[in-house]
Amino acid sequence: MAPPNYEFAFNSKAYSDRTLVLEIVAVGGSSRSGSGDGSVHERSDSTAVHPRCLDVDANKSSPGSGIHSSPESNHPKKRPRPDDEAVEATPKGDYPQKRPRADDEAAGKNGEEDEEEKENGEDEEEVQGEGTPVLRVEQMRVSSVILAGESPFFQTLFDNNSFKESGAAEVKLRLTTEEVDALRELVFFMYCRRLNTTDPVKIIAVLGAADKFQAGAAAQHCIALLQQTPMTTEIALMYLEHPVSTDLLNLFKPVKSYASSYFAKKFRNVFKSNDELMTMPLSAITAVFSSSNIVLPSEDHVIKFFSKWVEVHYADLIQRKSVFNSDLVPLVRFVHLSCRQLKDLLAHDLLDMKTFSSSIVCALLFKVDASFSQLPELRVPGWNYAPRYYKLKALKVTHFQKPVYQSVCYMDLKREECLILFPEHQFISEPFTIATNQMILKARCSQQEGTGHVFGLCVGIGNFTQPVTCRVEISVRRPHGLFQTDFRSVSTFNSSDQLIGSTSLIPWAQLTAENSPWWINGTLHLRVEVTLMQPQQQQFHQQAHQQQLHQQLQQPPQQLHQLPHQLQQQIV
Repeated sequence: MAPPNYEFAFNSKAYSDRTLVLEIVAVGGSSRSGSGDGSVHERSDSTAVHPRCLDVDANKSSPGSGIHSSPESNHPKKRPRPDDEAVEATPKGDYPQKRPRADDEAAGKNGEEDEEEKENGEDEEEVQGEGTPVLRVEQMRVSSVILAGESPFFQTLFDNNSFKESGAAEVKLRLTTEEVDALRELVFFMYCRRLNTTDPVKIIAVLGAADKFQAGAAAQHCIALLQQTPMTTEIALMYLEHPVSTDLLNLFKPVKSYASSYFAKKFRNVFKSNDELMTMPLSAITAVFSSSNIVLPSEDHVIKFFSKWVEVHYADLIQRKSVFNSDLVPLVRFVHLSCRQLKDLLAHDLLDMKTFSSSIVCALLFKVDASFSQLPELRVPGWNYAPRYYKLKALKVTHFQKPVYQSVCYMDLKREECLILFPEHQFISEPFTIATNQMILKARCSQQEGTGHVFGLCVGIGNFTQPVTCRVEISVRRPHGLFQTDFRSVSTFNSSDQLIGSTSLIPWAQLTAENSPWWINGTLHLRVEVTLMQPQQQQFHQQAHQQQLHQQLQQPPQQLHQLPHQLQQQIV
């Protein structure tokens, strides 16, 4: 059933029994509100979008009498505000009580009363301050029944005994110039169940007034409108940075999520939008890197981006470290960092080692033993284990330094990842290091004459400085669970664009067949062993290689087609 509409009674003298007297002060000036125990609090941090405080007075229609009251609130309480024409609230009971007038007291108390008024007058001048004069006064006719039905604030105000006994017809509210428009829109909603504006800035201002006056229905309506507003960068930042009270925190979460998803979509490809993202404030950075749907070269890129971003936005070193450790590092998916990056973090200038050293150790343990990520009891509380979309494929690498430098890399590809490679695309792995050489793996689909499309896997070198000779072995796990070597070669890297490996490791038709034997539970398991060759080892392998070629040349030409494809090329 739709709620009743009282638009016909809005600001109507015939249907109104109270008048809101709006005292408008300058933005940033002190505004006050009374509380039920006779205290007054003042704030000077009023903003256009979130009213902080209000001054509530109710005056009799006849001069010299009235009340000073408002319901209990969660705001801090301060000194009571004296008023010669107001009835002061006292701690007795839940409602303010009348204060005896000076002319009703005995003559002997007149001096004490004057002295007290003089002190209170000085206090009031201190509370109001010289910079908060009332700019203008406006009035608004309202029905106490309608406002009380929509707002516990007004219900408590209109229902208290002192207000009823006084017969007051006016309620005085002190607001800033921006707050008064929000209050008018709020009262209009209480009558008509709709707002006159679609401007998100004004809707947020109404939301702040609804929060202040405890108008739950209006707050929910504002939340719904904010979620329907077409999103822009400016609006999304306003949503994320808008301060909300504890009461509105849960209600406002969908709005912040709406803004966060906007930034996550806008900057989904972090690498391509790196320059624009670098100019965004902290709220946007948090929204983007809280998402699992963003595309990154690797998780290592997150650390590098955060380090550069705080340097650009925070000149003070102490503040830079504070933001980096408290706001940014918790967004990092430690378990997906490379071993090299984890080790580099141990010497990072900004990282608080007392807080995050255990996280680095745990992440390194995950790299060594997969059981740490599979057993719930071994998981680190607060970590996000979900991977993002990484352009550099993650590797599991085991390094050896003796008797020779050797790296054993394991790369697992899902079936859907391989299908993306067709017809001529490639995956590049995250870099791994052997001795001082940084290397990568490239998995790709290509078309070869006579054989059609094939799946290949090669090794490349990233930081080429001088020729490097390596032995490369590529193996694929078979259904029986063991790896079987499908490629073996000893070659020298003479440039950074040179690749060593097999471009035709598996025919594409076999790989993508429905009952393909290459898949184990939907995963293609690949292993690459790269060994750095010493001069003596190079000589030995050259001799063995030449001997193998000599033996193959002794075979009849018709048997050449039975040899591995790479060996055929070398013989020819």
